[in-house]
Amino acid sequence: MALIIPLVAARGRHFRGWPWPWRPDALPPGCQGFQCVGAPTPSPVASTPAVPSPTVAAAPPAPTVAEVSSVETNKPMAAPTPGAATADDDSGYAWTLIENNGNAMPRHEGGLALCGGNLYLMGGREERTTDIFSLETYEYVEQNGPNFTDISHFNAVTVGNEIWFFPFAGTYDPGEYPSDVYFRYNCEDDVLLEVPWDPFYARGSAAATYADGYVYLIGGGVNGHYGPPISNVSRISVESGEWEELAPNIIPRDHAGAALVEDEIYLCGGRQTDRPYPQEDLIDGCEIYNISGNYWRTLVTTNNLTQRAGVGMVNWEGIPIIMGGETPDYALTTVEALDVATSTWFTLPDMVLSRHGFGAVVTEDNRIWVCGGNEIVGGGDELASCEVFPSDPRQESTAI
Repeated sequence: MALIIPLVAARGRHFRGWPWPWRPDALPPGCQGFQCVGAPTPSPVASTPAVPSPTVAAAPPAPTVAEVSSVETNKPMAAPTPGAATADDDSGYAWTLIENNGNAMPRHEGGLALCGGNLYLMGGREERTTDIFSLETYEYVEQNGPNFTDISHFNAVTVGNEIWFFPFAGTYDPGEYPSDVYFRYNCEDDVLLEVPWDPFYARGSAAATYADGYVYLIGGGVNGHYGPPISNVSRISVESGEWEELAPNIIPRDHAGAALVEDEIYLCGGRQTDRPYPQEDLIDGCEIYNISGNYWRTLVTTNNLTQRAGVGMVNWEGIPIIMGGETPDYALTTVEALDVATSTWFTLPDMVLSRHGFGAVVTEDNRIWVCGGNEIVGGGDELASCEVFPSDPRQESTAI
């Protein structure tokens, strides 16, 4: 059982004076149209302990597909040459379904994080345990992390030996609302911190990533599935706990994916959620945020990215990859990767199962893992399985 340390006196359904239940006209003070304005002066969270910034080793150059095909299956894998690996080729690239043996709970709109050599499946709709999957034994460990109830719509970010996430609380009906705390889970000590945050920065369904001592939150919403999304971009200092408002992104979006590639954050997919048809109003393409220059630009490509929301997105050896998601009609298995040099999207093999509202990470052996999600549009068919790409490194039965 995780030790839970609340850094706030009380938690309730009324979020610091914001109205409940949530309605289209229930935006927090300072929010006009698609953007919240009038950011308060950031103040440090004095009780928030510092976490050392992780050191990330530079990735080796990617070999050709012919070279990759000759690599032993239990060795780290390298990304393919752009355009070389497609859904119908025989290069050896494929997704392997890792079935759940009953030890993990089905979930969607939760998070997935890599921490301490294990995968952590966290949160989601309703009450969910934190399930821990060992990449060494390929089994779920007996000890679970903290339980969460209706903590959803977040991208988990690993910071050293901690997992940070910034969720919605509540249910689809009557409506989700920003949690009055964000969470920091220490996977080494099994300690959960509940940290209060200024209402101006609070949101759910935001894209999130880590870069150079900061966690970045991009877009999202403050009014659950009633919308509209916001274009606010904020970052929090891991060392001080201070928040800072940055240049807003170009198109307001929620349920989008983000991946850090060198000094830039790629923001792709997503939608402008509102009721009664939340899966509609999908967003075309991507935007790119230049961290050092604090500006956004639209990614102009030679072909179109498949429109979808509720996606998984990672940086795979300098290649932004976007996976799964949903449209108004169906959930997707589609996987697309960007050739940054030519601004061209190319396809990778489809995932085995359709998924949206799931998590995605890249492990130290350079494989992409996806876990959880929902197999149909909206809710109703939650998944407990994972998939790994490229190939199952054990080359054994996929049942665990």
